[in-house]
Amino acid sequence: MYPAETRSPPGTRLPFLSVSATQHDVFPNSRFVCRLQNALPPENRNGIGLEFFCTGGQNATMKSRWVRYSLLATILGLVVYLALGNGFRTFEAFCPFGGVESLWGLFTNGQYACALGALNLSILLAVLALVLIAKKAFCSWACPVGFIGELLARLGGRVWRRRPKVPTVWNDRLKLLRYVVLVLALVFTAKTSELVLRGFDPYFLIFSGFGHGSSGWISVVVLGLTMVGMFLVPMFFCRYLCPLGAVFDPLSRIGWMRIRREAAHCNGCGRCDRACLHAIPVQKLTTITHRDCTNCLECVDACDAPGPALSISFGPARAGAVAGAAPETLPAGTPFRIPRFVLPLLVVAALFGGYEMRTAFARPTTVHTFAPGTGSMAAFVVEGVKCHGTANLFSSLYEDTPGILKIETTASERTAVFTYDPKVITLDDIRAIMDAPIPFEDGSTSKVFTCLSVEPR
Repeated sequence: MYPAETRSPPGTRLPFLSVSATQHDVFPNSRFVCRLQNALPPENRNGIGLEFFCTGGQNATMKSRWVRYSLLATILGLVVYLALGNGFRTFEAFCPFGGVESLWGLFTNGQYACALGALNLSILLAVLALVLIAKKAFCSWACPVGFIGELLARLGGRVWRRRPKVPTVWNDRLKLLRYVVLVLALVFTAKTSELVLRGFDPYFLIFSGFGHGSSGWISVVVLGLTMVGMFLVPMFFCRYLCPLGAVFDPLSRIGWMRIRREAAHCNGCGRCDRACLHAIPVQKLTTITHRDCTNCLECVDACDAPGPALSISFGPARAGAVAGAAPETLPAGTPFRIPRFVLPLLVVAALFGGYEMRTAFARPTTVHTFAPGTGSMAAFVVEGVKCHGTANLFSSLYEDTPGILKIETTASERTAVFTYDPKVITLDDIRAIMDAPIPFEDGSTSKVFTCLSVEPR
């Protein structure tokens, strides 16, 4: 090892060695190249007629992937927690695509379809606002299905290292399928007021364990094929089948927070192209306005150019807006370059904002009035109230019960609000009816509903 004074620190321009884009791929870690350079005897350095910029690269800092995966793992854990029957809401209540499916029913009869509720709509509106600001950041920073798809894609890349890519022409054509899925979902929901495609939705099938609304072995086959597709083709479901992605597409094109490539700093190594799971040709673009960009920052992490070749920027700004640059060197309209941590903060803010807005769109799933008058009120959280059908079945249990004046059910929150006469019936009596097994026409009985909690109002 040579003395410290003979070694140059990262960021120093060394006029004794260079590598081409192909050679640079051989040594992806520029710190290793620096060590290789510094290992050369000083007397031999002038004999090398090439040049290399010694730098730690953009990924010398902590990778954005680990921040993103931490947020995704947290959200995935919360969804699993809800799917196991914990909390006051079902995991479906947090799906923004449910907000899209609810629109027809709200406009035509003022009710949410099937198991949908106010939270679906409020989160949809918050996420649409996020798309306008940060493109499809929800997909890469918050979506559990996208997270599972990405993990399977990375596993597939490790198992099948020479995995062939889908040709560009077919990749673009297959993306049209997500618009077909969107239309089918909206048409069937509008016609039946039921979530007909629920039995083919990986989000529902995975977290419900092929529960109420699935289609038996057909759902098993569909989910199995989808998972295989995710393993073979990166982001298979997101690219070709996700209807929510189709909803986001027009807004994603105009999203203000975009990846920007500085051609002056780009060394043409192609790492950004290879890092993109959506096969976006980042190296050929200046500003990534592509509809499929999720601002996952994988391309930014992968970039090992000497300078800031890739960065995330926000909208047009006045000259001098880029941090660290002299105002006189920048043309008018240069975008603001922003820190990476802004993205996860925006995603979290959108999710919390959507949750807080839910009360503005509250509507009961069913309302049954059995007798006029006023009385006491109590809210029950009931396992088994999942959709319009189960909500109607639940209310029918009290149709001839004295003292029950009115029942309002909200399937997305698994709640039933009773208006009752306490002089005629008690809360314990109401609870005993819902907890009892229900007899069916074939003579069998089954326990359908279970009271989880009760809160007098």
